[in-house]
Amino acid sequence: MTTRDFIFSNKGIFRLLRHLCFWGMYYVYTVFDNLSSLQITAVFTPSLYRSALYEALWFLPLYVISVYFSLYFILRQYTKKENLWVLVFGTIFLVIVALVPGDFITGRFLRNTGRHMSEGGQVIFFLGKCFGELIIITGAAVIIRIMKDYSLKQKENEKLIAENINNKLQLLKMKMRPHILFECLQNICRDIEAGNEHAPEMILKLSELLSYLLYEGQSNQVSFFKETQMIRNYIDLKKLEYKDRLDVHFALQTGKGSFDIAPGLFLPLLEIVIIPFEELTEPLWVSVELELLSSDLCFILKSNVSGEKVIVGHAAASILENIKKRLQ
Repeated sequence: MTTRDFIFSNKGIFRLLRHLCFWGMYYVYTVFDNLSSLQITAVFTPSLYRSALYEALWFLPLYVISVYFSLYFILRQYTKKENLWVLVFGTIFLVIVALVPGDFITGRFLRNTGRHMSEGGQVIFFLGKCFGELIIITGAAVIIRIMKDYSLKQKENEKLIAENINNKLQLLKMKMRPHILFECLQNICRDIEAGNEHAPEMILKLSELLSYLLYEGQSNQVSFFKETQMIRNYIDLKKLEYKDRLDVHFALQTGKGSFDIAPGLFLPLLEIVIIPFEELTEPLWVSVELELLSSDLCFILKSNVSGEKVIVGHAAASILENIKKRLQ
């Protein structure tokens, strides 16, 4: 059993343990209340604990009614509807419980224990037990319940925020896939109609790329080796599409060991730079350099196309904004 299970679990055994612990603290409070009128050496006297237990059991029904009525009716109904009349009715009920049953229990308790008090002393004892302690014990139970509900609400909100961020991240990942799929399928269809012998190889490269995006892309992190392999597949696919109109230089430098990285971060950047060949007036040259040293990653992308042309074409601004959001 963990501390969290004991505090927050709704299993019957944990709920029972919580309630028993609370009423055990009520008994401890009664012991210290009786000790306040005695000498400190009485803490070692068994009669102190017997008399405290006897007193706690006498007033226990009164406090049980007050605590559970407050928790399971007043507090629950008020938090659901925020109805002021619930508080008014609940307060009136607790006053009646404190006056009528409380007066009866106090009288019987004093007679059975043989305590002799003046009339004023009896009134003070009655007020202390049936109003003072009633408010303290009931208030403690209500405060504990409010703190517990607040903590659960905070954790639920944190979970919802995390899920919302993850959903937004998945949407950002999905935004790059339709462009790749649509353009590649168009080119493959064109090559098949022209009887190009590279069409089967293009289909294979595209299937590997989409398999990575659909399955590995759902993970928070993938191995750096898989990410670089995906980049190679994309470059090979584009080379088959562009034929002799694309020259790509790919350089990779890594240290020893394995590293993890967020999937699909570089593909949108390649998508921006390797623009549709219909827009090219000369063969396209692209340089891709990846250098991984320790925890630092350097990604350098160059091409012979001007930056102004890259930015205005192929929805580059939207893609760059999506990458920034993913990095955040």
